[in-house]
Amino acid sequence: MVALVPILFANVAAVQIVLLSLMTVLYLVAATRVFPWATDLANSADLFLNTGLTFFLIISSFFVDASGSDTRTFLSVLLMTVIGLISFGLQALALRALWKRFHPGKNYNFFLCHHKAGAAVLCRWLKSEMLQQSGGKVRVFLDSDELEGLADIGDIVKSQTSVLVIAATKLVLTRPWCAVEVATAVRNKIDIVMVKCSDFSFYDEEGFRELREGWTSADILIFAQNALDPSMVEESYRQLPSVRTLDFDAFADPSKQQSVVSQILQTSYKASYREKSRSLILDLTPDVLVLGALGSSEGRMTCQVLRDMVMERTRKHAWLVSSVKDALHAARTAQYLLVVLTAGLLRDENFLAVLKALDTAFGDERLEIVSALADQNFEFASAAYYQELSDRGEDLLVQSVRRVVNILALPFSPQTSIKVMNAQADELCRRFRFKDTELRRQVTVSLPVFQQLQSTEDEDQPVSPGHALRMHLASTPSDAGTPPADIQAEPEDGSEEDVAVIDSSRDPGIWITTADVEPMRQYSIDTLIVDEPM
Repeated sequence: MVALVPILFANVAAVQIVLLSLMTVLYLVAATRVFPWATDLANSADLFLNTGLTFFLIISSFFVDASGSDTRTFLSVLLMTVIGLISFGLQALALRALWKRFHPGKNYNFFLCHHKAGAAVLCRWLKSEMLQQSGGKVRVFLDSDELEGLADIGDIVKSQTSVLVIAATKLVLTRPWCAVEVATAVRNKIDIVMVKCSDFSFYDEEGFRELREGWTSADILIFAQNALDPSMVEESYRQLPSVRTLDFDAFADPSKQQSVVSQILQTSYKASYREKSRSLILDLTPDVLVLGALGSSEGRMTCQVLRDMVMERTRKHAWLVSSVKDALHAARTAQYLLVVLTAGLLRDENFLAVLKALDTAFGDERLEIVSALADQNFEFASAAYYQELSDRGEDLLVQSVRRVVNILALPFSPQTSIKVMNAQADELCRRFRFKDTELRRQVTVSLPVFQQLQSTEDEDQPVSPGHALRMHLASTPSDAGTPPADIQAEPEDGSEEDVAVIDSSRDPGIWITTADVEPMRQYSIDTLIVDEPM
């Protein structure tokens, strides 16, 4: 672009100078946005001053060869205009700075009120998702990131918050500091949004009676320090059923969870936010499987937060796997299994089933394990635990558990500040050594499902989509007929039979229904087996 200007305007020097100056300013604007100062105000001042200075120097150069009174008059007026704009802009920025100094407004668009034991990780995910969807434009108060301001928590809600977001879990209203936050917001007419979790319910009269009897002297002292008393708290709680309430399910589809966040953001900003998130970046070929205590809400949110941080740093696809079927399907291309260690994990039957399946289904091509210790209350396996598994005949599971606990687990603390979490996630991601070559494992475990297909009531209902399916021909292809066009026959080593294979992991469009069974019989297919446990 710069090189074309002298060619297109070879005989008009003034146009050349103006166009080149415009390109210089555009570059300056881009550079300022990419490499900003500490504050937006400093960025704007630097941009405006340097832009004006650029034009001042360029226009001043016109006087060198200027001739005629008209030219001099035009350039003089233009130069004074630029100087006037620079002066006006600097004065406007100074006035804005003074206004913000004496009228600071709200420092936080949202304040996350929560019970730390019940929703600390949920609020960490909420804040991360709010920043993601808003492009970092909103300011969210989360106590673990603002430790220096906890002493003035009531004042922050009263004078520095636009919207109070209550993560409504079972015990949130029994906590004294949560009571201070809620009562302060109600009494000062701060907008409130309740994110209602599945275990929360509003108090009835019996609940309010138990609440009054449950406040301790220490709780009442906290109320008094914030100009409150238990009766004010109760009065504020009685108004909560009338505030805006959004249902949140920690086990729901990610798109539904992100829709809740989008609705929260619209409480402060009328603009419609796109429901975009790292959680929606899914691929048919995941590189990392994340496995943990997905049966609990906080355990699941811990896995989601860590999954998002890993994806952000490695630029690889990571999946949460909660069932044997999903795990075996995703593990065909994955390179690592990220195990999130939390309290009670080794007693989680679903976790043990998925772990055992992943360790036994692929023979020697097992996934490499990286483990993260996300809960200091996690209990490592003892000799008695291993003996208990052996008594159940789970010797293979014993080996799988040993693989997990014998690896040094790096700490990951989802309830601490984001600075600590970032440092821990950075260290954890150094464990990954991804290979560039495409990986595709073949499941070696097969179970007959032909009888299941025959007994299916709905003839049009798809059965086991997305699986690699095998059909055994009763005799040679010449005797049995020609397989359908989408079936490729190949000999099975050490067998006199031929095997027709449909691999729907490579062709997701293949669905097997009960309506397909009779055509299979016409080609002498006597058995239909699926290459993974059901």
